[in-house]
Amino acid sequence: MSLIEQAKDFLSALGAEVSERERNLLIAEKPGLGGETERTFLWVLPQQARQGRNPLIVEDEYLNRFKGIANKYPGARLHLLVDTLEGLSTEFRTNANRSYRVSAQVPVQFFDLPF
Repeated sequence: MSLIEQAKDFLSALGAEVSERERNLLIAEKPGLGGETERTFLWVLPQQARQGRNPLIVEDEYLNRFKGIANKYPGARLHLLVDTLEGLSTEFRTNANRSYRVSAQVPVQFFDLPF
């Protein structure tokens, strides 16, 4: 089972309606308080999808994606799920977190829930 399929199943199990808007982007929506919709945007970026691409271009592309979603959906939660942090610069991870509250997480961090 691919990482994106695992993430889709996980978000569905949490009660969200999950759709895949574009390749490697999941949107999970569920009813919130006061009739609002809680939205979570999850980009799944396995190392395989990054291979052969300039890391700086990939990082810039994702920062622009985060910016677009953060501007369009100010209250949404944004996540980046990667199979490994290898190849992602510290500067990218810091900027993503500081500017858009996006943290790059490996599966053990993302799928971990308290019992």
